Amino acid sequence: MGACASGLADPQVAAQVLKAAGIEVIKIGAILNQGFSQTAEQAANILLAVGFSATEIATALLSAFGQTPQQAAALLKGLSFTASQVAAALQAVFGLGAQAAAEILNAIGFPVDAIAAALQSVFALGAQAAAAVLKAIGIAAQAIAAALNHVFGAAARAVAEILNAIGFVANEIAAALQSAFALGAEAVAAVLNAIGIAVDAIAAALHNVFALGAQAAAAVLKGIGVAVNEIAAGLQAVFGLGAEAVAGILNDIGVAVNEIAGALQSAFGLGFSAIGSILQDLGFAAKAVGNALKAVGAGIGEIVGAVGNLFGLGVDALISLLETIGFGICDVLSYFGIPCP
Repeated sequence: MGACASGLADPQVAAQVLKAAGIEVIKIGAILNQGFSQTAEQAANILLAVGFSATEIATALLSAFGQTPQQAAALLKGLSFTASQVAAALQAVFGLGAQAAAEILNAIGFPVDAIAAALQSVFALGAQAAAAVLKAIGIAAQAIAAALNHVFGAAARAVAEILNAIGFVANEIAAALQSAFALGAEAVAAVLNAIGIAVDAIAAALHNVFALGAQAAAAVLKGIGVAVNEIAAGLQAVFGLGAEAVAGILNDIGVAVNEIAGALQSAFGLGFSAIGSILQDLGFAAKAVGNALKAVGAGIGEIVGAVGNLFGLGVDALISLLETIGFGICDVLSYFGIPCP
């Protein structure tokens, strides 16, 4: 192969002259292949050197060398074209859509952020549509979350909403928020709660992603305003805890006795006597237990049966307790068959 006085090899000189003469890139590519026996890679380097764009080079690679979309994309990447430039060439020359182009960009090693940017700039995809494409080609939630933030400027809640909308589960969303935004357990739980993730799933994410135990997870859920009944149900579902264990945790994290009683009734379907027994075991006095039972719907007879038996109270003590927790004195006396004065 010869070289001209400028030091350039004959194929490049020929390509430069032909380009200056207005010859289209398809013909120049064919001449480089057939006239100068250049390989696809050599021809691509020459076409770049004489000023052709990624799309023009891809056109020559297809027409003169029969390159596949992935082969052409790999050569273009090797020439330092950006993911967006390669994507534009795949679209224009090979007629590829967003997902097919993204698959190739991923296969040849472009970073996820760069692929997301190409989906935005070349295919005019919004954040959720781009995220759906990335998920479809096997990109993990954490990398998608980072790309949504870096490329589309999406904040944590918006990212969580998108990940949820395209089918990622709570554990994956939680891990993505932790990774992309450096959020702690309570901040992640608050985001998941705000976008409507079920409390059971949030509790599971706190356990699986942040390695929180039952009490720590319950404290987080309480801190973000989750209803006590839902916390109790979550502890039962995720940690397999029984009524006594759940009541103990709720008590330890500062839940009021009336709310504990309501949770035992709601989450475990316990009757008044069983609720009273658990509350007694937690150290609550007769009055507090009676008041809690009243709060969850127990009447005079039910409280007498539960509290009287548990605490061994006589009639006088029961009358005093029932009056103290808000029952009318005549109703109380009537229950015991005593005339109202």
